[in-house]
Amino acid sequence: MKITIAHKEALFGAAKDITIDLVNQLKGGSYSPNAIWESLKVILLSRMTKHCYAAMRRHGFEIADDELPTKQVLTREISRKTGIEFSDITNHEAVISDIDKHVTNKINVALSTNLVSVMDQAALKSGIVDVIVAQVGAGGIGAVMNGARANMLRSGIVYAVAFEGKQTFNVSTEHRKMMQRIYQRRYRRTHKKVWID
Repeated sequence: MKITIAHKEALFGAAKDITIDLVNQLKGGSYSPNAIWESLKVILLSRMTKHCYAAMRRHGFEIADDELPTKQVLTREISRKTGIEFSDITNHEAVISDIDKHVTNKINVALSTNLVSVMDQAALKSGIVDVIVAQVGAGGIGAVMNGARANMLRSGIVYAVAFEGKQTFNVSTEHRKMMQRIYQRRYRRTHKKVWID
């Protein structure tokens, strides 16, 4: 999200107000550099604050006129807009941790898992695979596929899980040679040699 502030308009308005204030001080004979400096700070703050609030409201921030855009206010509004409960938006590690908690919670609710973090890829992968295998084994995939394909997939996955690590399947050298000859015959049937003079 990019918030654009009409800073040129704010600065032109501030310059106009400062000029009027300076002329009034010179006419009154009470010219003071400190007074001009304080007036400048007040005018710039009021002008820029008005435009900052307008820009934030255009993007859906609910901020009151008497409320300063502090870290707590911005954290509250960004949390409200995104749906993620942020603890501190100015801290990079805290933002990553808050997003991780939110995503992990969504995955846990959707898949009925007990994941701790999505940052640990190995644990995330094993947790999701366990849930998928359990769903397939229980017949949960039948709602997505037709019955025959679901049964075939379920039996294959259950078989693979039951015998994982217990059986090894090595293709013999003779079998590989035989399959290579079959592939070569198929290739020669469809690809003819053409000699060019």
